[in-house]
Amino acid sequence: MSIVLDCQNRVVTGHAVKTIRRLGLVPAVIYGDKTEPVHIQLNLNNFTKVVRDNGRYADVDLNIDGKVTKAIIFDADIDPVKGTIRHVDFKIGGKLNKKQLAKAKLAA
Repeated sequence: MSIVLDCQNRVVTGHAVKTIRRLGLVPAVIYGDKTEPVHIQLNLNNFTKVVRDNGRYADVDLNIDGKVTKAIIFDADIDPVKGTIRHVDFKIGGKLNKKQLAKAKLAA
């Protein structure tokens, strides 16, 4: 069974992402080996449930406005005071090599 996260493209960047977080959404970026970064937003509760049930480095299918993209959760930035997720990085275009996986786990 594949894990599907519904996402939307995001045009808001910088300090303005505070408004996104207030709406219960998490800003995120999709990075790839040979592609430009894509800014997206996703539901905080849905993402938290996926991480809780499948682990912090799960393989997921991102449904971005109807287009499905396979990705790996690469990093999640957590607010040290509130304990909520502030930002998520996804990686597409292959598996993580050992060095990247070790770096991602150390950041956790």
